[in-house]
Amino acid sequence: MVKTRTVNRMSKTLLSYRLKESILSPQHLALFSPLRTIFRLGAASLLTISLLGSGCGMASHEDHDSEQLHGNKTETGNHHNKEMEHNHHNHKAGSSSNHGEGMGHHHGTMEIPSGQPVPDVDLVVYQDPMTGWNLEIKVSNFQFSPQNASKGHQPGEGHGHLYINGKKINRIYSNWYHIGKLEPGRNEIKVTLNSNNHQDLVHNGEMISDTEIIEVISKN
Repeated sequence: MVKTRTVNRMSKTLLSYRLKESILSPQHLALFSPLRTIFRLGAASLLTISLLGSGCGMASHEDHDSEQLHGNKTETGNHHNKEMEHNHHNHKAGSSSNHGEGMGHHHGTMEIPSGQPVPDVDLVVYQDPMTGWNLEIKVSNFQFSPQNASKGHQPGEGHGHLYINGKKINRIYSNWYHIGKLEPGRNEIKVTLNSNNHQDLVHNGEMISDTEIIEVISKN
């Protein structure tokens, strides 16, 4: 639209100039000939500038639209990533709660070779004066080595696994461990001895472990 209006306006100007030119004498025409050339050049330059200005304006508008569209896509993508990341983090939190030490994983067994000292464990339970229970884990021919947990097997060292009512609760890294309140009724507390790589230590086909039963009376 801008270009069309500019061309019509310039055509009317040139037509008006030519009408006036026809009534001039040859002497006047010779005098105004340079001015006529300058005028035509100026008109052509003005037309060129106008067309360039229109093109730049359209390009700028297109660039602005492109930037807005690109920006909207980027913002949507980030929102989508944050949402996925948020869901991804919630999923991890749930896995830690439901599939961690409480569920446990079977890592196989390790038979104590013949001629090697056989580890032993004795579990003693004490009721805590405030709340819960204190476990004393007495061991022989065995050394707790939490610094080597999940590493290669070394004879005579490792850690323990704590089970309550058949459910793995946690690792045992020393001779003492505290557990909180237990459910009313019969509760089976079991501690096994395990190698650094979490295998259950076995002697003559029997797991090296000790179990205590705690009866909790409900206060109604």
